[in-house]
Amino acid sequence: MTQVRFRMGPAHCAPGKDEEDAVCWGEVLHHACGPIVMWKIPGEVAKAAESVPLPALVSAEGDDAPDVPSVSVQVTHKRSEVKRYSAASTPTVIRHKIGTPIVLSVKGSATSGEVRSMIEERVKAMGANTDLPHKLVRASKHGEEDPRYHKPAGSRVGEEVPTDAEDAEKAFLPPSHDGVIKLVMSWGEVKEESEVFPDAKGGPDATAEEEKESNMQLSSCFDLFTVQEQLSEQDAWYCPRCKEHKQAFKKMDIWSAPPILALHFKRFSVDASSFWTEKLETAVKFPLELDISKYVLNPGTVNSYSLAAVSNHFGGMGGGHYTAYGRNDNGKWFEFDDSAVNEVDDAEKTFNYSAAYVIFYIRDDYRPEAWGTDAEPPPDLP
Repeated sequence: MTQVRFRMGPAHCAPGKDEEDAVCWGEVLHHACGPIVMWKIPGEVAKAAESVPLPALVSAEGDDAPDVPSVSVQVTHKRSEVKRYSAASTPTVIRHKIGTPIVLSVKGSATSGEVRSMIEERVKAMGANTDLPHKLVRASKHGEEDPRYHKPAGSRVGEEVPTDAEDAEKAFLPPSHDGVIKLVMSWGEVKEESEVFPDAKGGPDATAEEEKESNMQLSSCFDLFTVQEQLSEQDAWYCPRCKEHKQAFKKMDIWSAPPILALHFKRFSVDASSFWTEKLETAVKFPLELDISKYVLNPGTVNSYSLAAVSNHFGGMGGGHYTAYGRNDNGKWFEFDDSAVNEVDDAEKTFNYSAAYVIFYIRDDYRPEAWGTDAEPPPDLP
């Protein structure tokens, strides 16, 4: 592994900042160890850091240097949120990933105290509010720190990297490992990412454009789903006529309006280059009544729908909790949370638009008559 430092040109500086404030640090790891991670740090911190010598990877003779770091340590930041899905349910702790992950490497002989100090310095340089209570916890190979679900026999998942002087002198690495150690920096029950990282998107100084990105209308999802896009060179289509790869155009369309319309939101994302996974919690506002006439190529007599049910997912990549909202024959809405069932007075105000995962609409010529006076007797299902 090697560290790299470079100064970005004025064109890449944030508005109102000079070149001295646009310093980036990064680490480039071998493919077997992990991805490239880079971050901005304030100019005054960078000036102090520039005096720190970088580790030697090879000696003057070209041999491997004796102190080459040998283990990759990957740190993910998380905040906790305690939720109670109904008055009768048990409180559930949900952990959200925040900030930029840290990737560094350490010598095999490093102590827990040395590793913790390296991480604390890095976190502070990234602009985190280190005055907030936080702890460093060992995680599974999947990056999860809850030992109830992710602790194979003999592992140390869930253990805190010690801070007291005596334990800090103990070896950091376990007796056996695969060259990658994953940790979680837990920041406790903070409400927003910006409390930990003041410069995070969506903080108190968020722009109107950022606020808009955090909320979407269902109609915008349909617009994006049906937009025409050109394939990249890497995804070029092989044309059987000209026998060449072409950057063809791709477009998705809806042919007809089905009796039951199920819409599945993409709530989980995987970065193919770094294998970074995250839960997407963008709020998508969906209406009780929906008309998809403009998106259907072969529209029928009825292209309008009524919302019938909503499936929610709360939690992250390592685990979570499912609840649902459903509408019965008489048109009333109910919330289903395990064995607890409660009637909902105002469905639109009750829905959690950030947790909705799959929503179900029923075409108006199929919906129960009690849902509205304009409903028609349902035809036979095809």
